[in-house]
Amino acid sequence: FLSPFLFISLFNFIYFIMKKIFLALTVVLSVSTSAFAGNSSNNSAAWNMEINTYKLGRFLDLKGQQYDDVLMISEHFSDELRKVNFAKEEDKAKRLRTAVYGNLKLMKNTLTDAQYKKYVHLVNVTLKNKGLDTYLTIAE
Repeated sequence: FLSPFLFISLFNFIYFIMKKIFLALTVVLSVSTSAFAGNSSNNSAAWNMEINTYKLGRFLDLKGQQYDDVLMISEHFSDELRKVNFAKEEDKAKRLRTAVYGNLKLMKNTLTDAQYKKYVHLVNVTLKNKGLDTYLTIAE
């Protein structure tokens, strides 16, 4: 038989080892999870183009039906950019170029010349600030 002291010592030793193993697994899982989450969130932030149509409307001085049209075009543009985000890396440049130029074409039909010039400038600055302008320069 095992003496009670030896039994308790053995039990404490096994308990100590199990705690260390559990702690090590927890650390490994949390580090790997945060590493993957960090990569995806940094990548997704650039592609998030939620457009504040109210501010855009004030900036462009939109009137009546223009506001509704710009709202629909902006929602469509945001959806297209989300699709670009999930595209293969080699397709992103072409898809971004298509989304941006499609958006500009729709806006040109909706806005006056002065409003359109302001909008094009705003889109260029926004893409540059988000680091997405490099995708447009390498697109063919």
